[in-house]
Amino acid sequence: MPMAADPEYEHAKDVKQRYTDSLMSCERVVGVGVRRRKTQRPDQSQWVIVVYVSQKIPSHQIKPADMIPREIEGVKTDVVETGQPIPFTS
Repeated sequence: MPMAADPEYEHAKDVKQRYTDSLMSCERVVGVGVRRRKTQRPDQSQWVIVVYVSQKIPSHQIKPADMIPREIEGVKTDVVETGQPIPFTS
């Protein structure tokens, strides 16, 4: 029997899909995804939109158009510095 869909996950995934293009257009953004944010209390973890950036910089140095909101349509965001991705070649 398939597991019931998690409505919180489905909402986060839908919001991420709607906003991926605008988030990817921000300077230094290299990827967007959805993941569960862990907290000290496992019963309080939540789904978030994770925005991967090549480099985190102080907010006062970010142009207003490139600011990642703390929350989008009720889904919190998490900004994670990953560095510049390097394409894999075989």
